[in-house]
Amino acid sequence: MKNQQKKYRLRLRKYSAATSAIAITASCLISLLISVFVIHMFYQAMYTAHVGIVMSVFTCLLTMATGIYVTNQVAGHFVGLVETANDAVVRITEGQFDTRIPEIQTDRKGAQYLHELDELQRNVNRLAVELSGMDHMRRDFVSNVSHEMKTPLAAIMGISEMLQEKGLSEEERNEYLRLLYDEARRISRLSENMLRISRLDNQGTVAKKRRVRVDEQIRRAVILLAENQPGRRFDLALPAITAMTDADLLQEVWINLIENAMKYSEPDTTIHIRGTAGPDGFAVSIQDEGIGIPEEKREHIFEMFYQCEESHKKSGNGLGLSIVRKILDLLGGRIECLSEEGKGTEMIVRF
Repeated sequence: MKNQQKKYRLRLRKYSAATSAIAITASCLISLLISVFVIHMFYQAMYTAHVGIVMSVFTCLLTMATGIYVTNQVAGHFVGLVETANDAVVRITEGQFDTRIPEIQTDRKGAQYLHELDELQRNVNRLAVELSGMDHMRRDFVSNVSHEMKTPLAAIMGISEMLQEKGLSEEERNEYLRLLYDEARRISRLSENMLRISRLDNQGTVAKKRRVRVDEQIRRAVILLAENQPGRRFDLALPAITAMTDADLLQEVWINLIENAMKYSEPDTTIHIRGTAGPDGFAVSIQDEGIGIPEEKREHIFEMFYQCEESHKKSGNGLGLSIVRKILDLLGGRIECLSEEGKGTEMIVRF
């Protein structure tokens, strides 16, 4: 069995005690040497008790002075480390996320940290890195939301101006109203998905768990979504699958995944849904016969606002798979994507 890495080379309390002991010992030796040197060089008379007392007091004062100086230097070193960390934290709170503390260049002899202050400095650096990443994510999020809102809003403004024109036929007016409704729905979906992601981010645990028939959930989702594409074919092979989970959240997973399969495949193709159940859990596979996902894009599909195909940007906002991933993380599941360009995509959910 591999030994765990030692966390500290020496704890700060022991480090301070050892340093103080060395400082006191060194002070005593230095004072003693100075006293002996003074007596030898400047005092040639008989050594009496009075002289001994004077020299003892002198040695004690010298020891105290030397000890105070050495201890002050050691304490100054530790206080300097704390002040450096404090200054870095202050700069980070002011938004300077590129702040870093130079790491202590000392051999740690296999330990993770030199002492607690070394750990503190590294953690401050980690905090700065994480906050910097979050700041970039926030900027990207605001930029993406602005971009996603801008397109439908511009369309709504343009359509509204056209509707104000005179001489439009009833057919043209109805067509413009339909486009207006579609763009308004797009903004509504975007707002709903953003609120859903926000709620999932702030939800630490699943509050309402009950016994759910997963196979029946998937069948209901298929019936609900098949109304949008009456000619769509579904091939279902689902055994009885029961799980203790949040029914509403899990239903959202199936709806998002089946919707995606429908979106990225032709209406005359088949969507295959397979399920397996065992003592250790269950798995559900949703496979389409669509365009597939290129390998270089596969690793980004669960990122917010990411869409593989520009041609489908009008029918979605790139938040569906992000919501699926967040829900599965919350419910204790995981998702795997298998895809080949031009041959379709398979999403496998495992619990």
